[in-house]
Amino acid sequence: MLTRPSRMGLETVNVMVNGETTMQVEKMAQLALDIARKHSGEWDAYLNEIQKTASEEEFSEYRKRVAEVMAVIYFEFIGPISQQFPRLKPEWLKPEYWGDDTSQGADGINRR
Repeated sequence: MLTRPSRMGLETVNVMVNGETTMQVEKMAQLALDIARKHSGEWDAYLNEIQKTASEEEFSEYRKRVAEVMAVIYFEFIGPISQQFPRLKPEWLKPEYWGDDTSQGADGINRR
């Protein structure tokens, strides 16, 4: 099975070779989450560098643009994967990470 991102999480595409599936969806989802985690750290480092030299106004604009990118990664990618594969859900998406579950919506996405 292969997966590809879609608006509703990962779309499963069956690929058979000699009667065997070539990849498992969950493994691909974990890889996708690992990549998203790596790149979110890189965006944070990028903002830290920008903040050193940019004016407050410039930095605010950069931070806004990075926040837009991160929102897409979260709402269109990490959230849907976490719903499809609860055991892959990052720790920071779990209610116990925040000490309660009152801030989570019915879809499991943290609203804090």
